[in-house]
Formats: sequence, structure tokens, C-alpha cells
Amino acid sequence: MKISNNFLKWTTFLNLLMFISISIFGKDSASELLKPEIRFGVAKVSGQIINFKSKAGEKELKVSIRYKNMVTGEEMIFNTNVNSSNQFMMDVPLERNAAIVSLNISSDMNDYGWRVVGLNQDMNLQLNIEFKDSTEFDISGKGGLEISGGDMLNIISASRRFEDFFTWDHYSKMTPEEFFEKTRHIELTKRMGYAFDSISLSKQTKDFLINSFTLQYLTGRVLLYKKLSEEDFSRNGTNIYYSGYSAVEPDLIKYSFLKEYDLNNPKYLYCFYYSDFLRQILSIPAFKIPIIGDNDVDDWIKVVKTSIKDVVGFDSGLFYDMLVAKAYSMQLDENHSPFTENQVENIKKYFSTKNVDFIKILLKSNNDLKSLIEHNNDLKICEVPIVKKEVFVDSLLSRYKGHVVLVDFWATWCAPCIDGHKLLKPLKDDLKDKGVKFLYLTNETSPKGLWEGKIKEIGGDQYYLSKDYWEYLLEMFGFNGIPSYLVIDKEGIIKQKFTGFPGVDKMRKMLEELN
Repeated sequence: MKISNNFLKWTTFLNLLMFISISIFGKDSASELLKPEIRFGVAKVSGQIINFKSKAGEKELKVSIRYKNMVTGEEMIFNTNVNSSNQFMMDVPLERNAAIVSLNISSDMNDYGWRVVGLNQDMNLQLNIEFKDSTEFDISGKGGLEISGGDMLNIISASRRFEDFFTWDHYSKMTPEEFFEKTRHIELTKRMGYAFDSISLSKQTKDFLINSFTLQYLTGRVLLYKKLSEEDFSRNGTNIYYSGYSAVEPDLIKYSFLKEYDLNNPKYLYCFYYSDFLRQILSIPAFKIPIIGDNDVDDWIKVVKTSIKDVVGFDSGLFYDMLVAKAYSMQLDENHSPFTENQVENIKKYFSTKNVDFIKILLKSNNDLKSLIEHNNDLKICEVPIVKKEVFVDSLLSRYKGHVVLVDFWATWCAPCIDGHKLLKPLKDDLKDKGVKFLYLTNETSPKGLWEGKIKEIGGDQYYLSKDYWEYLLEMFGFNGIPSYLVIDKEGIIKQKFTGFPGVDKMRKMLEELN
């Protein structure tokens, strides 16, 4: 989000508004994506790599697909190696009949880039990936959602532009009404204008991106008035406008603008940020939505509808079913607490007359969590040594003499950290039985309750550090981001330190050589 001072001309602004209106309200069904629905199933992907020439020492290529599930909100990564005939095949489990996902081509030495492809449970996707030189490739496909090769690349370009266009204002000087008007109608319009400028996209992918950008901005900016107002106030340092500042929480009626977004439309099931948006809706103080707990779902949803039906503009439909599913999945994902027997029965009762695939998805996720907690029997919440910062590391590592140790600096809000945990899990399961110790350090930016939930699926020795200890360690080791890692030998000597997950193969080699 570095680009600024690139403001649209008035004519471009008017053209963009006309374009958005046509894209959202146009009825040209022939140019629209397949209608998405919640469905538990698999999409098949296969492909051929053409003209790839490996570099010296480079191992075989890997194809990765990344996406977010809409019901559980889980970020998924699936990998497969390209075989000796330069072909690959993947079965990608989905919680919806169709999905727009990211595809990456890489090896153990190089990352060749990302594209966006469309998956369809009812139509296999066949890809041709042709390298133009040692780094660049073209991609075309047949089947899936029939997204063109140009759109596969340009969706990435437009998304990066949207992210890079910086917008900020003195939110602490605005009323909620002024903030909502500024963020929704000025900032979002400017970002979209910059994202789409001079980029060629089909109507169906433009529609998808408009929906996606809208949800992303609602989730990460528009619905965060109090948080961002107070952040703006603190960012201004000595330029304090008034003392004792505390932003108000907008009251219920202020959110009536949500009617404009047709939240019952299934089109949002394509959008990466839809699950996060639902979570945000459930957490807005003005909506007063209770935790679902063991409540009967029909009773719970009545409370929800009474509160928000007037601001969203309807009182039934997919949106409410997705809120129910999100309320349950948050319990699994954030609290890491499996469903009670009552909750299982409530889920079955509610969704049996609506869409039974919700039942399949939620109960599978629940069973997966129970198995994971049972498997991670090495979890230990450890007492942090109360010593001077200068001797903290020595004091900590003295507990692990005689063991090879991997120290993982992470946080609950750090998506690459969580990805690293998932990728490392099979290796951790293998090496922990061979004496290797896994230490996880986080700090107070990870909410304590959320941390206590997430570590149930990570296992290992978990430490929750104060801000002073954390910042001292990052500076001491020269880490400017997370995830970051230390590899320690059996004598307690630091042999490796690095930021960013290096890949399972490299991590295995580093640890096994010392063990």
C-alpha cells in the first residue's frame, strides 16, 4: 500500500461509477460466472508443463493451489509434484461447487509466479502451462470456470494494484457518517479505479473483482470505524487534536448502508474475504449478536434477525445460513473447542431442511479438530523465565540441552506463520519422536484467548512473551518480520537463523543433520 498521489480525473471517476453500475446490476447471464452454492465435494485439476528447463541443482516442479473455504474459513494449500512426463493431477476438496483460487508454480529453488484459475466440481480443469523463457510462463485452460489465460494473469495484477493504492485520512476527526461516506464512496472508488486502469478483463472477472474488492474493503476498513479512528489518533504523534480521545462505537442505524450490497446474493461465495466479512458482522457491538453456544439455532437466528434485518434489508436466505455456519466454525477455529452433543444435534436439526452439505462440512471440521487435539499430546504451555533480557535466551535454551531445537517466532494474526505450522506438521510429527524439540514464541499482540485456542492444534512448547522480551529478541537476532526461526544444536549453539518458512525439505535437512 505504498502508491499515493495518483488521483483519478473527474471523467475517469464518472466512467468508473457507470462501469460499476453495469457490472453489478447488468443481467447478461452469458457472461456471468456459474452460480455458486455450498456443496461438499472435489474439483479435479490436471495439466501439462511445456518447455520448462530446470536450472542446475533444481528439483522437480511443484504446483500449488491456495484458497479459503467459505463455511469453515480455513485457508487451504494443496501441492503436487510435476511427474517425469511433465504432467500433474490434483483432487481439490471444496466446500462449494465452484471456486476461484490461486495457482503457483515453484521448485525448491525458484518461485515462478501466481495465476488465478476457476475450479468446478462438475467440470474438470485442464491446464497448459508453457514457459516462454527460464522465468516467465503462459497459461491456458479448458473446463473449470472457463477463465481465459489473460484473465488468469490480470486478476493477479488488478488485485495487487488494489492492495498497493494507499488511502488514509484523519479518521479521528470524522463522525461515523463521515467515515462511512469517505471510505465507501471515495477511497474504495479510487482504489478500484487504479486497480482496473488499463487492465483488460472479461465482464465475469470484472464482476468477481468488484465484489471481492468491496468485501475486502468493507471487512478491513469500512466496518472498523472505532479501531481505525483510534489508530489514526495515535499515529499522529505530537499532532494531537484533542486530549482524552476515544472513538464512539457507531449505533445500529449507522450500518443501514449494508442494504446496498445485496448480501443474500450467492456471488459472494467466490470472494476470498467472505468468511472474514461474516466474522466481522458477528462481532460488531451494535448488532449485539450472542455467541451461539448450545442455543437452539432457530432461537438464536431470531435474535440475530431482530437486530440486523433492517440494516441488511431482508430476514431470510443464504446470508443467515452462512452466519449460523460461521458462528459454529469460529468456535472450532478460534477457541479450538469441539462441538458439544447438543450443538451437533442443533446443527443437524437446522440444516437438514436447508442444505445438508453444511452438516457434512461442519461435522467433518469438528471431527478433524478432535483428532488433531488428541494427536497433539505434546502441547505444553511453558512458564517464561523471569530474568534480565540479556540472559533470557541462555536461560530458555538451558532447558533443552541435549536436544536439537527449532524455535518458531509467530503470532495468531500472521497468516504465513499459520501456513508454516501446517506445512511443518508431518515433519514435526516425525522428528518429535526422535528427540527434536519444537519451541513456539509469541507475544501480547496475539490475544491470549485466541492463542490458547490455536496452540491446541500446533502442540510443542508454547511461550507467551511480554512486549519487552519479544522486541529485544527480534532486535538481538536481526529479525524484521515473522515467521522467523532459530535452529539450535544439542549444545545449545545457534546454528541457523532466518525469516520466512524455507520449505519442508530444507527444514528437514537442517534439523536431521544436527540430530
